[in-house]
Amino acid sequence: MGLASFLKTPALLIIMKDLLFWFRYLLVGSFVLLIAVSVQASSFYVDSISGHQVKIAWNLDKSPSRIVIRRNGTTIFDSGWFPSGKTGWRTDNVPSGGGYTYSFSADGCLEWSRNFCIEPDPIFYDTTVARVIPGAPSTISFSGREDGSRDTNGVFSINWGAASTPPNIDGYQWCQEKDGQWQSESSCPKVGKSTLSRNIGAVPLDNGSYRYRVRSYATGDSFTEYSGWRTSSTTIVSKPPSSVATITDPDSKQTTNFYVRWEAVTGADYYILECKPPIGSFGDNECSNSNVTGASDLIQLAEGSSGT
Repeated sequence: MGLASFLKTPALLIIMKDLLFWFRYLLVGSFVLLIAVSVQASSFYVDSISGHQVKIAWNLDKSPSRIVIRRNGTTIFDSGWFPSGKTGWRTDNVPSGGGYTYSFSADGCLEWSRNFCIEPDPIFYDTTVARVIPGAPSTISFSGREDGSRDTNGVFSINWGAASTPPNIDGYQWCQEKDGQWQSESSCPKVGKSTLSRNIGAVPLDNGSYRYRVRSYATGDSFTEYSGWRTSSTTIVSKPPSSVATITDPDSKQTTNFYVRWEAVTGADYYILECKPPIGSFGDNECSNSNVTGASDLIQLAEGSSGT
């Protein structure tokens, strides 16, 4: 068989076809792998926040011909049809703390006419949220308590120091804790930013252990952001019990041992019973008792004694 005839055999043709396939696979496959490693996904993000200033940035996998940035639907930057680089940043001054939603669109151009794109090619779109957190109240304290950390009538005031700005705030929210149980945040009252105190006890508080906390809030274009809580020390409300309503007078003549009884008072831990002889004052040692735990007391007097 001559060389020309051998080159035309089916077996050789199959071998050459396989070799060509693997050669193309190795060449093209390596090229594709190289490109895949070098490509970086596009991104749009909040780079930093300082006071009222929000810095937003982007990183694209191809150079755009136009970039448009909007905050809550309002355009804050439009590059126009002017080719730019793959990376960049912009700053935006927001009016106050709160949440702000930014959208970013980048377009290429498939056909130009006199420096104007007549066939845009969208290459990237994304949104991001800037959370501008307001400052917390600087302090929280009490006023109007009668006895240090204790209060005897259930009426006092809480006071707090203004939050530092910027960013600006819209107001404050405060909550009460009683005996270790905080009220739900959704029920905590809000007040304006010029209000720095609250009077507690329009209806006097019941006996118990109370704490308070306060935080600032600000509402942006999208939603409300809150500072951290500033929490007070503990106030103990301990109101004195009411007076004894009735006392049962003993008979005018008694044996040397008899009981004096009275109506019990809710919340009373003990009672003080005083008596006085015909000549003297209340508090006589013979029949007074400063620690009666029930609603009666046994009186023991010498025979022939009298008094009130």
